[in-house]
Amino acid sequence: MPRPSELIHLPILLLACRPIRFSLLFLGLGLLTGGCATVRVTDPPRTATEQFLISGSITDAVAALSMDGLRDQLVFLETAYLTGDPPPSAGTRNQIIDRTRPNQDLSFLLGELRARMLKEGVRLTETREQATVIVEARTGGVGVDRYEFLLGLPSVAVSGSIGVDAIGSVPILTPELAILKSTRQLAYSSVAFIAYRNKGGELISQSGPFVGKRLRADYWILGTGPNTVGDIPPAEK
Repeated sequence: MPRPSELIHLPILLLACRPIRFSLLFLGLGLLTGGCATVRVTDPPRTATEQFLISGSITDAVAALSMDGLRDQLVFLETAYLTGDPPPSAGTRNQIIDRTRPNQDLSFLLGELRARMLKEGVRLTETREQATVIVEARTGGVGVDRYEFLLGLPSVAVSGSIGVDAIGSVPILTPELAILKSTRQLAYSSVAFIAYRNKGGELISQSGPFVGKRLRADYWILGTGPNTVGDIPPAEK
């Protein structure tokens, strides 16, 4: 049988071991439930807002064109004056080669123009020889303007020299204090065409230039926002 002194010390030992048991239990649960995961996220060179602004303005500009005189005509769509490349030689297909603006915008413009022509009963051909009418498409500009307004104190970069010398100081940005702030993005696209007979060069039809516009605007009031309005999918609720 245990001695009385051992019976007295046994509860004390049990109480002393209880925190250790709980610590081991929580450590085991932490190992079972703990962990971390990361999701790889990439940003494309162009935002969805920019692309929808431009494509929407192109759609509006093309929709304003008149196709009178082109229905049931065999038409070859000449794009050399749209892309800035020299006209292709007879018997070759159009190739969109643009080194100054994204190909995507001009490709979409041409696609919209072709779709509009087909809906209006125009019969498009693959080569100049097959066509009785040549349509030369052109654009005055495709792009986005940005306007910003701030009522308050803008963020300012000030040089800091904490822990380093003045030459290697790290700039510090002061917080922006905006009572009212707005950012507006406006897209403009211009399109026009002229049509003439393949043989003889007689003028058949012309339309444009027409300008399509699309908008996205973001507003902040007393630091709350943004409140977004516009006529493109990223701005619609």
